Amino acid sequence: MPGTDRLLFEGRVAVLVSPGYGSGWSTWAKQANREAMLFDAQIADVMLDHTLTREQRLAQARTLAELKYPGEYLGGLDALEVALIDPDTRFVITEVDGNESITLEKDIEWIRA
Repeated sequence: MPGTDRLLFEGRVAVLVSPGYGSGWSTWAKQANREAMLFDAQIADVMLDHTLTREQRLAQARTLAELKYPGEYLGGLDALEVALIDPDTRFVITEVDGNESITLEKDIEWIRA
């Protein structure tokens, strides 16, 4: 897969998304960091570690994000979740008032002119 390291979990690609209103995660990032933050394997791995409490996962994710993305706005981290998507699936992240959601290509009703 091109671009950046991706975490495969149970055969699916981990995608970081921040649902809920407030701040986006990758959608509010600087253009140069968007893809890396979307697929960050280390942060996704921490967020999937259910031996830790949610607070512990978020604290570790914040530490990693601050080291890896200095100067980046991390407001969306507090609502961060991992979505698992089949490899090679095309999708878009949409954001309204910080609420990020994933739409798979197959779920879009395309209109032809």
